[in-house]
Amino acid sequence: MTTIWERMAKEWRISKPKIDKARLEEDIRGNLDNVMKTIEKSNSVPSVLDAINADDDDDDW
Repeated sequence: MTTIWERMAKEWRISKPKIDKARLEEDIRGNLDNVMKTIEKSNSVPSVLDAINADDDDDDW
């Protein structure tokens, strides 16, 4: 007689999703491309601070 946990494990092994590695790699590569594009378009912290400090002569801090 099998326990409920053994039956659940057997059902899970049968029904677990199959991972399409090629599609997963393509999705990851696409996400990395989007991140790199966003980084290239964004201002770095020093350049943003320069823009804040350049607008006037008083201390912004």
